[in-house]
Amino acid sequence: MTSIFISYRRADSETIVGRIYDHLKNRYGKEAIFKDVDNIDPGEDFEQKIQAIIQQCAVQLAIIGPRWLDMPSAKTPGQRRLDEPKDPVLLEIEAAINAGIVIIPLLVERATMPDIDRLPDSISALAVRNGRPIRNDPDFEDDIGSLFAALDRYLQHVHAPADATPATFAGNPQAALVRQMLPDMERAFAAHDWQVLLDKADYLARYAPNALPAARFVTWGNTLLAESDVSGARMLLDAALGLNANGVASRPFTPADVPALRVAAQVHDQSGEQPLAATLLKDALALVADSDQRLAILREYLLVLQQTEQWNDLLRRTDEALRIAPGDPTIVALRVDALAKLRRTDEALAFIREFANRPDATTAGQLALARVLAEQSNPAEAWTILQAAMHNPNAPASVAQVRAKLFPPPSVAPRLAHLGYTGHNVAGAQFLIAPLCQVPAGLFRMGSDPRQDRDAQASEQPDVPFTTHQDRVAQASAQPAHDVTLPAYWIGRYPVTVAEYACFVRSGHTPGDWASQQSKLDHPVVAVSWHDAIAYAAWLATLTGQPWRLPTEAEWEKAARWDPQRRASRLYPWGDTFDESRANIYVGGKNGTTPVGSYPTGASPCGAQDMAGNVWEWNSSLYKPYPYSSTDGRENPDNSVENRVLRGGSWGDLAPKARAAYRNNLWPDYANGYDGFRLALSAGAGS
Repeated sequence: MTSIFISYRRADSETIVGRIYDHLKNRYGKEAIFKDVDNIDPGEDFEQKIQAIIQQCAVQLAIIGPRWLDMPSAKTPGQRRLDEPKDPVLLEIEAAINAGIVIIPLLVERATMPDIDRLPDSISALAVRNGRPIRNDPDFEDDIGSLFAALDRYLQHVHAPADATPATFAGNPQAALVRQMLPDMERAFAAHDWQVLLDKADYLARYAPNALPAARFVTWGNTLLAESDVSGARMLLDAALGLNANGVASRPFTPADVPALRVAAQVHDQSGEQPLAATLLKDALALVADSDQRLAILREYLLVLQQTEQWNDLLRRTDEALRIAPGDPTIVALRVDALAKLRRTDEALAFIREFANRPDATTAGQLALARVLAEQSNPAEAWTILQAAMHNPNAPASVAQVRAKLFPPPSVAPRLAHLGYTGHNVAGAQFLIAPLCQVPAGLFRMGSDPRQDRDAQASEQPDVPFTTHQDRVAQASAQPAHDVTLPAYWIGRYPVTVAEYACFVRSGHTPGDWASQQSKLDHPVVAVSWHDAIAYAAWLATLTGQPWRLPTEAEWEKAARWDPQRRASRLYPWGDTFDESRANIYVGGKNGTTPVGSYPTGASPCGAQDMAGNVWEWNSSLYKPYPYSSTDGRENPDNSVENRVLRGGSWGDLAPKARAAYRNNLWPDYANGYDGFRLALSAGAGS
């Protein structure tokens, strides 16, 4: 019976091959060796004959010399012989790889192993075989001896005499083969010589499938997984279970195979072969009766069923798992997922509600319910549940992680983020919060002093005197100057931007001229009426639980001009002298709004910016004569007939209207491209 197949090229290594053949013939007998195509009778199909012979063999010796890889084709100029479809060497090695026999590359005449990327795809596996050098004298005999030692291990059970004694085989040739090869495999494992280990495991899987040391294979497979050698682990575990390339077992499984089945399933899962992984875990379950063991396998099986979208099987298996582990949050979540995928949404919701409302419900149960509610377009209830979980002093960090995943905050443009804006999400409603400035409690001087106004005109445009009828009326309305005492409060550092208002628009409230504003996210929003501004503040207050509102006229003016160090009110936010470089007004020639924060040198003493120019800003107050009093009805929010105050001037106004004391007014339904607003908070609410 032929057991050794020699593959070689005559023009590459004929001389040394003859010498190797002679030594092999003397040791194993001529009939055990196939050396040359000359042994094929004339008229026989060469390819079929080669495949038939190799099927009988246990080992192929692939002899590689210095010209083996690159020997040129005699038929096609510029092509290698190895690339010819009918090249004998190519066909021989392909047949050996397909047959799964042991292939030992023998490197002669100082040849080296070919790189995998230089081999044809059909024989690329040759590059990972463990090659052995066969050198010329004086090393030839030693190298041949080493080769014989390897061949003896591979061939002993094949050529054992019929009357082999129990001392040699112990009545079981497969067990004897395992005993012979196991020490070499243990040494290869200890040396991390994975290729040798895999080659020997492959050999044992073919010739001793019923005597494999399954426990050792599982240990080796786990080690290879830890080394990220998934393909090696797969080969070892498949060998231990007797699985062929298609995952079909050559023998029935036993309870002893359960550890190997579980690790093999993990390997095939990582290899992207989830259906096979599911089959292996199903086989493992069929072999186990102990509830703890079944639960451990079920946990793995459920995840694979989810990956392979076997929803009905997943649902059935979660029933079994929950009988063993009632209320397990991971299993509950998988069951809910299966119900949802099967479009049994009402059943899924009812199940998860019952689970989350149990007296022994865990935080994990609340999280599972929140996920389902969010997926079922019920974000408000999901948010309420997450908020309750967050207030649990023992809540894990996963609560915040789930909330961030289910309710992601909106992205904040880099420039706005740099200015201090932050994104938030409450119950699915996204919004931005702008940075605030704190205004301390106490008295300040409100209104216009005629002497200050006359002095100011010298620093304003000399050709634009403060003498128009509107200006005279406004000047008179800002008199007399008087002292007002206010409690501490917070005011927005900037007017409300398009980016902030866009979150409000997504909730169903659209201002005028909205389409042209959406490309200017960091500009103040315009074309908003007083009612629009009030509605935005109320919307934000509902989401945050903080009393956001428009500033009163007194609060706006104090934030714009009061200098607590000098205990005096400035004419402009930056001082008493007009400076067109500190504000976006008509003389600057911008002809439109500018991004908030563009004029940091125009900030008021408390740090508020754009208090002069850019946009007029709605105040909460009705337009009533001075002195200001918060108790005289001017802060009545229900009066929708009388005009409301606007402050600060806009990009289309002249310098006099940029004065901090200047008063403008419009009816509350009016909206145009000059008007915006900023927000305020009472003391404590914004800290």
